[in-house]
Amino acid sequence: SQGLLVTVYDAEIVVSRFDFGDGECVADDWRIPRGGEGDAGMLDDRAPEFWEDTVLRVVPGEEPGKGLSYKVEWPPVLAKHTGVRAHSYEVVALAPSADGKREVAVARCHVLSPNFCRAESRDTSPISCRFYANELQADAQLRFKVTPISSFGVRGRSISN
Repeated sequence: SQGLLVTVYDAEIVVSRFDFGDGECVADDWRIPRGGEGDAGMLDDRAPEFWEDTVLRVVPGEEPGKGLSYKVEWPPVLAKHTGVRAHSYEVVALAPSADGKREVAVARCHVLSPNFCRAESRDTSPISCRFYANELQADAQLRFKVTPISSFGVRGRSISN
């Protein structure tokens, strides 16, 4: 129940995104400048950013049949707070290397907000993913890092626990 209305002008293309089920716009219009050959500069190269005091929560727990798990949870990056809405997030589980001098990624996943395709006003719940200890192959202290990614693939500053 979603749709696009595309209006083409001499100087720009305006794409309006609608969610007909909710009866509202999904987000602000995309305004794409038309510069002629190749329409250079069409993509929005701004990065979605967590605000300075964003907290990344990691909650260990037990799941029957799966053992120890880590639920990683963070708030959505929304344009109304930071100027650019995140389309997805990369979550990385980090552990100390064998020599203890650096960190290595032991697991990685990409996460979409459950409401990424809806209006920003409906995408306010915390986002989470879960890692299972038996899949991480790491015995040491784990750290988790989350990076917001724009709809054009621009990566913002990561937060970690």
